[in-house]
Amino acid sequence: MNTTSTAPLISIGICVYNSEDTVTRAIQGALEQDYPNFEVIIVDDGSKDNSPEIIQNMIKGHDNARFIQHETNKTFPGALNTVITNAKGEFIAIMG
Repeated sequence: MNTTSTAPLISIGICVYNSEDTVTRAIQGALEQDYPNFEVIIVDDGSKDNSPEIIQNMIKGHDNARFIQHETNKTFPGALNTVITNAKGEFIAIMG
């Protein structure tokens, strides 16, 4: 990520719940964007599988990625609200 870019910051939100089979591909897709100024916010909504561990390992070394973990499942709207509340970007893109 080029932090000196004049391009507006885009926040990419990923909401996860028991998604250990697909979360790697979603995070890779977000982190591989060629847009020069973005952040990735990943919200785990109380997963009972290995999703949190996978997420934490995948974003190591990516200063533009943040992980937020809900202790209990708040359902998709709750996870989405967490993304929106924590987004710093001028625009928000939700990966679905």
